Amino acid sequence: MVRRLLQLYIGLVLYGVSTALFVHANLGADPWDVFHLGIGKQFNLDFGTVMILTGAAGLFACHTSTSRNLEVFPIEISRPDSSLF
Repeated sequence: MVRRLLQLYIGLVLYGVSTALFVHANLGADPWDVFHLGIGKQFNLDFGTVMILTGAAGLFACHTSTSRNLEVFPIEISRPDSSLF
């Protein structure tokens, strides 16, 4: 458990550093980062603050939709037939 949490935290730090380097070097950004940069520019907020707020809003939306038995993704995913393997 400790090993997996350590791997998770290291991965998150590396992801954050790589995102910050891309934005700082003006090499471009992925679609979510473009969204965060645009919201930050419109509301005069820092990039990291917007990332935290949109992440929290997304988690809140998923939590409220699952607690009310709403379907966030109404696509039914079928399991592969075990006899094929």
